[in-house]
This record gives sequence, structure tokens and C-alpha cells, in this order.
Amino acid sequence: MVAAAPMADIADIAGAARESIGRYFSLISFIPSALLVAYVFVLLSSGALHRPPDLGSVAHAVSHLGLADVAALTFVSVGLGLALHPLQFAFVQFFEGYWGAGPIAQRARSARIWWHWRRLRALRIQSNYENYRLTESANDEDLRKRIDTVSLSHEGRRLSAGQPVVIDQMMPTRLGNVLRYYESAAGAPYQLDAIGVMPYLARVAPPEDMAYVNDQRSNLDLAVRMIVVFTISLALLWRYGLWLLVAIIPYAVAFLSYRGAVVAAGAYGRAFGAIIALNRFALYERLHLPLPKNISEEKKNNVALGNVLNYSRYDSLEYKHPES
Repeated sequence: MVAAAPMADIADIAGAARESIGRYFSLISFIPSALLVAYVFVLLSSGALHRPPDLGSVAHAVSHLGLADVAALTFVSVGLGLALHPLQFAFVQFFEGYWGAGPIAQRARSARIWWHWRRLRALRIQSNYENYRLTESANDEDLRKRIDTVSLSHEGRRLSAGQPVVIDQMMPTRLGNVLRYYESAAGAPYQLDAIGVMPYLARVAPPEDMAYVNDQRSNLDLAVRMIVVFTISLALLWRYGLWLLVAIIPYAVAFLSYRGAVVAAGAYGRAFGAIIALNRFALYERLHLPLPKNISEEKKNNVALGNVLNYSRYDSLEYKHPES
């Protein structure tokens, strides 16, 4: 009986380790790292570190890969995934546009915020103008002209939707603007701060609701990780003239991954907006708060609730405990 306890502890530790490995070496962590390791292996095998790349050297290196070499490359991929995983949040923040308070970073942020503000403003003005033209020419028989007008209206609205409408909320990147919009808009109908309330809602929302949010977040994280791992080739190829064109491949993947991250960010924002809309009453019940009678009362109560959840000591809430 004495030996059973250590064995049980070992089994628990092993089970926890398997769960941890499954979590940290998911597609987000391992696959992009493995692609990066394979890409760098090919470049180094070609001699790109010291001389113009040689495809023959690559073929020779690949043909002589043994089981131990494959195991070593896999081990490096796993280690790289471990090393990069804690930095995932920092990667996302960088591509959002959080670049620091230094003078160079601030000049870059200011320039990009101004550029995005003008772009979105022009798109919205164009869309509104085309809508006006559609109203004025409702009976116009020139169908080709009407198609052009409808197309401009739709595209202007699509490209500017889901992004801030006031300059104080603008970010210097497309990804940052999409995430910032949903951070401010998702809880606005209920006077709730989406970022502040989500950690609490995650504890009361049904698993299937949170699984949907986590899936969208995983899509975003995967796209961002792909951007990171495919931006290394320029450092190895910039000295070799036309060989620099090889870098177009990973940079094209990085560009497409960034555009994918923007789309995934929109889906993620809508997902946690749905979590707030569908599960906020479960949060009230878990906190022993009375359910509001209408949306106006809810907004008023949520001002105090948001302050309390943000660790304020000066707001008061009325409790409603279940009858014993």
C-alpha cells in the first residue's frame, strides 16, 4: 500500500505531462516551427550562409538524411515551439501595433494611424456617396452603371466594416484596428468592458460556447505564428542577387498569413461578442446579482459591475442570494 501512492503520483504527473504536451505542441506551436526548421535546413544545406546557394548541395544533404538526423530536426522543431509559445501574446501585440513608447516607435505608430484613418474615412465617404447615387438613380435603366455603383458601395462598406469609427481608437495596423473595434464594441450594448469581463465569462459559459471562441483564437494565433516563422529568409539571401527572389515564397506566405490573421481576428471578435450576449446573465447569477428588468437598468448596473470586476473599492452592488 505504501508503494501505491508514489505510483499514483507518477501516473498523475504523466497524465498532466501528456495534457501539457497536447496543449503546447498543438498545430499552433509545432507545425510552424517544423516548417521554419525545414526551410532553414534547406537554406543552410545550400551553403547560403557563406556563398551563393547550390541546389546540388541541398539534394545531397536531403538524400543523406538518416533517422538520427530526422530525429534531431524534430527535436529542434519541438524545442523551437516551446521557446516561441510563451512569446505568442507578444507576437500578436506587435502585429496589432503596440510598438513601445520610444520616439522612433511613436513616430511610426503616429504615421500609420494617420494613414489608416485616412484610408477608412475615404472608404466610408465613397460608400456613402455610392449609396446616395443608388437612391437618386433608382429608376436608371443603365444596368452596367448601376452594377459599378453597387460594387463600389459594397466594397467600401466591406473594407471599412469592423474597424474603429473614431480616431481615438485607431491602431497602426489592420489587425490592431479589427481587434480594437471588437474590444470596444462587443460589450458596448450592455455597458460592459469586453476585455475586463471575458475572464469571468469564460468561467461560467458552457464548454461548447468557449470551444467556439478558442477555435477562433487558435486560427488567429496560427496565422500570426506563420508570419513570424516565414520572415527569416532575407537574412540569409540578401547578399546573393537573384537568389533573393527565393525569399518571395516565404514572404508571400507571411503576407497571406497576415491577411488571414485579420480575417481570423474579426471572427474571434464576433465570437467573444456572442459570449457576452449569451452568457452575461449566467455571470450575474454566479455573482449572486439580481437580474435586470430591462436594458436600461442593465447598463446602469453594469457600470458598477465593470468597476468591481476591475478591482475598484468604491462601487457597491446589491446581492440576491438563493433562498436556503
